[in-house]
Amino acid sequence: MNSKFFQALATATTFAGIIATSGVANAASLSFSASTDFARTDFEKTLSLTQFNSALGELESVTIKYQADIKANGSFTNTGPKESQATIILGGETFGSNLGLELKDQFQLNLSPTKTSNFKVAGFSTVTLPDIVATGLETKTLSKGVDNLNAFIGNANVNFLFTALARSAVIGPGNVSSQINTFAQGMLEVTYQYNETPKPVPESSAVLGLGLIAGLGILLNTKKIRVKTSSF
Repeated sequence: MNSKFFQALATATTFAGIIATSGVANAASLSFSASTDFARTDFEKTLSLTQFNSALGELESVTIKYQADIKANGSFTNTGPKESQATIILGGETFGSNLGLELKDQFQLNLSPTKTSNFKVAGFSTVTLPDIVATGLETKTLSKGVDNLNAFIGNANVNFLFTALARSAVIGPGNVSSQINTFAQGMLEVTYQYNETPKPVPESSAVLGLGLIAGLGILLNTKKIRVKTSSF
């Protein structure tokens, strides 16, 4: 009998504990993304993302994942009789390339991806270049209490400025001419880490949990009284 009673007491206590902790905040996350298509450089474009709605809870941190690509294609023409080798250097800080992402009055991320490719061109011929792509990636995290997160909170959009300054350089003999097209694109993902707003515990549920424990307590006292009475 005692074992059944204690099992019932444990069940009631667990149930009450679940009710008591149902109002505790839980960690959650929410992500939004935006991107541009490849476009001829140089250009500026705005990337807009949905702000964090404070009704969901308290924003703890914001993680920004920024990727930018630079692409080139075109052709080499060898006007001489002998085979020649030409080299294309795509992007890179050396030639002034910069793929920047700016949140006004907050921060700026700069990427300068680069790639070098070599091509052989036969005499008196033209070679069409395949797409050459270089990719850069950077991640930045802003935290509550350390960084200002106000720009990310609201019911509208947070706007980032994507600036593409891309360059391509060609190195080769004097008898090789080139025609190069340079493009860029940007991709942005923002992840909000937050604590959910605690959901209020229904009063009836709280009373029920306490009532179960109180009722079992009364039952225990009753059993003790009966045991004492029967001992005479």
